[in-house]
Amino acid sequence: MMRKIKKRYYQIIIGSVISALILVIAVFGPIFVKTDPLKMDVMNRLTKPCVIHWFGTDSFGRDLFSRIVFGARISLEIGITTMGVSCILGVALGLLAGYYKRLDSILMRIMDATLAFPSILLAMVLIATLGSGIPNIIAALAITNIPKVARMTRGVTLSVKEMDHVEAAYAIGVGDLRIMVRHILPLCLSSIIVVLTSILASTVLAEASLTFLGVGLQPDIPSWGNIINEGRMFLSQAPWLTIIPGFCIMITVLSFNMVGDALRDLLDPRLREN
Repeated sequence: MMRKIKKRYYQIIIGSVISALILVIAVFGPIFVKTDPLKMDVMNRLTKPCVIHWFGTDSFGRDLFSRIVFGARISLEIGITTMGVSCILGVALGLLAGYYKRLDSILMRIMDATLAFPSILLAMVLIATLGSGIPNIIAALAITNIPKVARMTRGVTLSVKEMDHVEAAYAIGVGDLRIMVRHILPLCLSSIIVVLTSILASTVLAEASLTFLGVGLQPDIPSWGNIINEGRMFLSQAPWLTIIPGFCIMITVLSFNMVGDALRDLLDPRLREN
């Protein structure tokens, strides 16, 4: 058992270090990278990785390293904002559905209807309706993730509200809002944190997928999805245009998932006993 616990701690440490490094690069990288990710140099197009261009250049001669760094900021900006919106709305809906029986059937049927559609397909439809751009992508991805948070919060609320301290607070006349915020929500936090880490990882991947499919960000924005989409036409001539951003997406999603899996194992008492 001790070996399993140590393994989980190692996993969360490694995942957290990689995630923190990616966040630092996304936040502070553009400050130190002096090369303009939009500057074209057609004479040096498709240059292989070298001392001047660490990751090479693309078909327009733009420095791939600077585009990767700026793309990290865009991907994490969309991922973190989507995670925050999904958390606020999903937790609120889950608490209401779990606490009030009359609202439960209405809210959960709406959540079930949303979950009935494949998330990437629903996001594509929403973006096609709302239009491209970062705010619309965040809105579309948040709508696809809110039901996950809401259903999880609702499930925990249904079990927590039957506990003695919650029933005692209700018996002495404590208001419903205070009961939900002070007595129920704190016991949902561990499950919420685990779900949010998975949402952050899936959102980064979803944004890159949508942009690669041509329904996400505008082609001139240096995002990881755009870089892969542009580089797919030069796979045989310049494979680094797809390999490097693809590797960045893989490492980012993997690190967030490692943190989420480790937190789930450490915070879930049923898994902690095994």
